[in-house]
Amino acid sequence: MTSPKHSPGPWKMNVARSPASILDANSDCIAKVFLTDAVTKRRDQTHVANANLIAAAPELLAVLRLILRESDRLTEAEFQAAAGAISNAEGRL
Repeated sequence: MTSPKHSPGPWKMNVARSPASILDANSDCIAKVFLTDAVTKRRDQTHVANANLIAAAPELLAVLRLILRESDRLTEAEFQAAAGAISNAEGRL
């Protein structure tokens, strides 16, 4: 298993204004996500959901790694899908 190359988690989202800031464990901004629709200028729940998903990425990756290590009940296809998702997240396409 390789050590993470991404910013340390947990990540959190600061939604005080749009674009929202995704902050790493050191409170460094790692991404900005627009929460408002470009045309209507209103907050778009899809944009908010996308920002939440980005902020959850380190936790999701850690849990997926744990599942692969600890589970002997995965089918080969499930194992390969999880391993592939981890490779994508680590930039090892």
